[in-house]
Amino acid sequence: YPPFFDDVAARMLPVIPLIVYRLIENDAADAAERLLATYSGLLVYHPLRFTFVREILAYFYGHLPSKLIVRILHVLDLPK
Repeated sequence: YPPFFDDVAARMLPVIPLIVYRLIENDAADAAERLLATYSGLLVYHPLRFTFVREILAYFYGHLPSKLIVRILHVLDLPK
């Protein structure tokens, strides 16, 4: 495909959760929170966003600051 027919946003969707996982594993919760704040609008279109949130909370819940937990839950974008 020519590069101008490519959808960069769709290719970036599966990469963002991997970056968030690595940042949390390396104790860079502030950077993970900034990344989620920046790209949370894009993550709304992630096809497996419930799985993304469930896996992060299942593996890292005891080690996450509460501010980051709230930011991760905002990825779901559910009405209150």
